Amino acid sequence: MLMGHVAQGHVPIIAAEIKGEHGGFTEQVGGQVITLGHGHGTLNPLDAGALGSVVPILEKHRATLSGHEAQEFDELLERTKEQGHGRQVTMVTALVGLGRKGVVADWESMLISVALREMYDTGRFTWDNPPILQDLIDHLEAGGQTLRAKGRARSDEQWNQRIDELALSLNALMDGAVGRIFAGKTTTPINVNAT
Repeated sequence: MLMGHVAQGHVPIIAAEIKGEHGGFTEQVGGQVITLGHGHGTLNPLDAGALGSVVPILEKHRATLSGHEAQEFDELLERTKEQGHGRQVTMVTALVGLGRKGVVADWESMLISVALREMYDTGRFTWDNPPILQDLIDHLEAGGQTLRAKGRARSDEQWNQRIDELALSLNALMDGAVGRIFAGKTTTPINVNAT
């Protein structure tokens, strides 16, 4: 079945190859094998992947446009960034929820979202150099004025109470049941051109 898909130009994805039965075939047809696990690679949940890699290309192309064309392009660029941002927030929120085996509060998702926007606004992070979970934790713990206002925290004590559970859950993602899989930059990004 896999050979048939590859022959037709489809790109099959085999997730969680438990027995090691597909790696050799994948390599023989020019595919990509990504190894993740305890002591084997990391995956940054804040890495926007292929969508994020498009943003710098679009930004570079933007300089060649003007007038109405530029305005339409700016709208496209903003939508692309928002989709990337949404994926980051969704990924972190989903991982926290799985780790907790429960619901992530709506305001916790909002704090993650606001923190990520602030982090990109500083210019320290870009779509091809995204933050890692530790950067997000550090930013939340610093709790700038806007972030604290959105979180309705009027004192350091209130802010610490507001983010304690979220910070604990984010730390658990970096060294807990899944080991250190989410504790760094993505070691092997998906090659969208692989067979």
